[in-house]
Amino acid sequence: MDNLDASISEAEEKERRLLEELATTREALKSLRKARALLRGESIEQVTPRRRRRKRSLMDEVADVLKVHGETHVDQIVSILQQQGFDAQKQVLTSSLSRYVARGSRFRRTGANKFALIDE
Repeated sequence: MDNLDASISEAEEKERRLLEELATTREALKSLRKARALLRGESIEQVTPRRRRRKRSLMDEVADVLKVHGETHVDQIVSILQQQGFDAQKQVLTSSLSRYVARGSRFRRTGANKFALIDE
């Protein structure tokens, strides 16, 4: 059991480091795009990523968390989303997940404030 706990802790630490690295890389990319725009004589306001993506909803992000972590308590989901820079609040998230569960869409309840993807 201690070995499993150590593996989980190690994986969570790795996830935290990778999320921090991703945030740093995004900021660096943003700065590089601004520098390129200035060198081209463009205004900084015109700088946008080359490809526009559809804005992902909070529920898309929750689904990603559940894909990685499997069945997860809402407190842990909120913690992970906040580490990723999302403004996630427990009550709002629980309410949204409960609505999906009631419709039988995307998420299922596995216990008190525990959720998983239906596909699992």
